[in-house]
Amino acid sequence: MLVGPGNERRGQSATAMGRTLAFGDAPGTAGAFGTRSLEDEDYAAPMTEALPNGPVSADLVAGAIAAVFERGAAGAAVLREAAELANSGHDLSVLTLAPQARPPRWGRASGTGPYNVAIQEEAAIELQEAREILGSVATLANFEVLTGCPQPPLASWTAQHEVGLVLLPYHRLTPGGNLFVKRLRNNTSAQVRLVKPARRRPFRPWETSGDSPSRPGGL
Repeated sequence: MLVGPGNERRGQSATAMGRTLAFGDAPGTAGAFGTRSLEDEDYAAPMTEALPNGPVSADLVAGAIAAVFERGAAGAAVLREAAELANSGHDLSVLTLAPQARPPRWGRASGTGPYNVAIQEEAAIELQEAREILGSVATLANFEVLTGCPQPPLASWTAQHEVGLVLLPYHRLTPGGNLFVKRLRNNTSAQVRLVKPARRRPFRPWETSGDSPSRPGGL
């Protein structure tokens, strides 16, 4: 899942065409990469999010499932929950997102074309990684790269495909936990779940070796 110029994305960068590419979005005024549409404003407002404990019960989900994958622990956690729901009989679509850069309003736009192609190619690679992570469950899922400028139309896609639950990776530094939460909740009837990676227990060598810690007073 990637970003273009004027787009901000959390966490990762994609190396393509011999350079590092960053990820993101932009909003109703003219800017270096063109005029931002009013619908982009839906991504801008700060929000708070209370994450439910544990995965969503398959019995509480009506309709298909959309799982948005990106590299990292949160993306893998999304696929884990999606696999459980697919095994319970729900239709599953796995998406990777490829935000596209708008051409500048002046001069030649030769730079945005190769950049956007690189973003789409990287999203396709991520989609293949999702297939591999899902293993045998991949045969139960549909896979798609969703592109859009400046952001992919995830809410429109969700409504069009009558999705009942959208699983999104949780971004710790993003208002609301993910860029798409507000627009999905304002414009679709789907449940939206932000998925955090499982916390790792700190490694304690004595738990595997049988030795107790040599520390005054013990633990």
